[in-house]
Amino acid sequence: MRLAIEKVLYGTRHRLCMWHIMSKLFEKIPKSISDREKFSKEFKACVWSELLYPDEFDILWTDIVEKYGVEDHKWFKDMFAVRHMWIPAYFRDVPMGSLMRTTSFSESENSFFKRYSKPLFNFADFTLQYNNAIEAQKNQTERLDYYDSVISPKYATDLAFEKQLASVYTNMMFRVVQELISEADKSCQMISMSTLENIEVFKVSDARKKTFTVTHEKETESFDCECKLFERCGYLCSHLFFVLRNKDVNNIPEKYVGNRWLKSELLKAVHDLTSDESASGQGYNEDDKLQIGNRCRERYFVDKNDSIKNIYGIAVPEEITARALDVVSTKGGASDKKSRIKSSIEKAIEKASKLHRHCGKCHKVTDHNARSCGRK
Repeated sequence: MRLAIEKVLYGTRHRLCMWHIMSKLFEKIPKSISDREKFSKEFKACVWSELLYPDEFDILWTDIVEKYGVEDHKWFKDMFAVRHMWIPAYFRDVPMGSLMRTTSFSESENSFFKRYSKPLFNFADFTLQYNNAIEAQKNQTERLDYYDSVISPKYATDLAFEKQLASVYTNMMFRVVQELISEADKSCQMISMSTLENIEVFKVSDARKKTFTVTHEKETESFDCECKLFERCGYLCSHLFFVLRNKDVNNIPEKYVGNRWLKSELLKAVHDLTSDESASGQGYNEDDKLQIGNRCRERYFVDKNDSIKNIYGIAVPEEITARALDVVSTKGGASDKKSRIKSSIEKAIEKASKLHRHCGKCHKVTDHNARSCGRK
């Protein structure tokens, strides 16, 4: 699979699923280790950390395996040999690298499409149900877009850039960012500040009492934090929000807002759209989004109708004559109560609910009379 991905998806990096690897950890720990829980805790803290650089990770891994005497264990040696394919430290340079550490995204998509497909589907059934699945996703997107356009979030601070981000981020993402802004306003502290030529260096402590270095290059007005949250996930960290607040910044620069979590971001590369039909990349608004969305749907349904014709080998007739179905007398299908066919249960209930009469032959109160009485 790795070779196929490199050949077909240019510019991508194949990555092993961390969850599947780490799920085998406990069974791979030698029984000779007395405190297996402690080893597991230290090892997971090393592997899952996104703050380590590759050199720091190598040193920490080596210290742990030597401390517990598993440096020669085959599984640990094999996993260390391919560390560049699954350890977060080796994906620090990959934009949004933290969003794809496991196969949960693809498994979620598989679970979604399984609701619309069955193993015995032929190609025509699969195509039709696939189109239904795409329609369901489109409807869900439109519903969320509507919520984003009408929901007005409550602000946690008086900072101007909180209101700015509330207007551009989706409602769900703004909640995440708002927690970081609130942390920057209430919990972060300045440890030290220094200036070297055109670069300002800040030491900032966060709510977890961890200290990170934030640098500000005055000439280019660029900011960078040691935690690399913006590079990993596409939104700023509490340390950068703290520095921006202290520098009285009212509006976050556009390059630090990104385009992954915006409300009205348009698809920048739509198949088969000519250059005059695509967005210019500037000044997106809801009207532009609706217009391009309508164009995409028009082309989608045209292509879908053509594909259905190709699958079945026939064209849809210009005139369709519908014949009224013959009326069939079935249980529950009559238009009036008299002609309706009753079930055996209904007949038994009606019989049981009838008033009993006095039989002139057997002199009993029953459901028969003298003519139908069985007594001789």
